[in-house]
Amino acid sequence: FSLGVWMFQPRFSAALVGFVLLPMVVPPVVSAVTLYFLLTSISGVSSFFGYDTWLGVAMAHSVMTVPFATVLILVSLSQLDRRIDLAARGLGASVWERATRVIMPNIKFGIVTAALLSFVLSWEEIGVTLFITSVNAITLPRLMWMGLRDNIDPAIAALSVI
Repeated sequence: FSLGVWMFQPRFSAALVGFVLLPMVVPPVVSAVTLYFLLTSISGVSSFFGYDTWLGVAMAHSVMTVPFATVLILVSLSQLDRRIDLAARGLGASVWERATRVIMPNIKFGIVTAALLSFVLSWEEIGVTLFITSVNAITLPRLMWMGLRDNIDPAIAALSVI
């Protein structure tokens, strides 16, 4: 998404970026309740990609972490000189070649940072996990929450510090 906004500069890029950054501004509980109602109301999708499925949990965590990754990648792209992309286009590189061989190697540290930050943010996203899952799909944050709530185990406390 970030690469497309940077390369093509669509007319409504500010609105698109604002829409993607919306979960960063809205309180997490509001996003979790919205995702809960979305995943439980869609009947054709809910059996495969809905409430209490691993794909539903992955989608919910992606919705919550993509805004942070978008900001980091857009910051990396803002530091990149556009003349590199123009030179690649002038030399006949396709859009795919420009993205994979020219731009992405130059922003690889921003991509790695965005992936690591998304992982850490997903690790602590217990609120969304509690709304999206029941007893069938147990993730590590949910298991840690149940361990802290039901029995006080020093291993759970040590793991939550990580």
